[in-house]
Amino acid sequence: MVELMRNFVVEVRNNRFSTISPSLSDDDVLSVWGRVSNFTRSCMQQQKGVHIPGLGLFSFAQKRLDVGNSKHILVQRPVFVLSERLALLHRLQYVKQHVSGA
Repeated sequence: MVELMRNFVVEVRNNRFSTISPSLSDDDVLSVWGRVSNFTRSCMQQQKGVHIPGLGLFSFAQKRLDVGNSKHILVQRPVFVLSERLALLHRLQYVKQHVSGA
């Protein structure tokens, strides 16, 4: 897995849109992404959303389902909303979405 991530970092560095500083080693980049991932996972486990400027928003979509007899259940699923700026920069098509409570 580590080798796969290292190959990914090399590929990203060669991308013309890359913002990875040349002064950062591959280990530095992997360390930062590892910590961001752990922070995001921790927040999501606590039912909290995470906004990462320039990347997007990790949050939850909720839907109330009627199960009969005036009873409802709340169904929740994780969602990722790509940053509008990032989508425009890479000319990606996307639908603007509002995630409530984030």
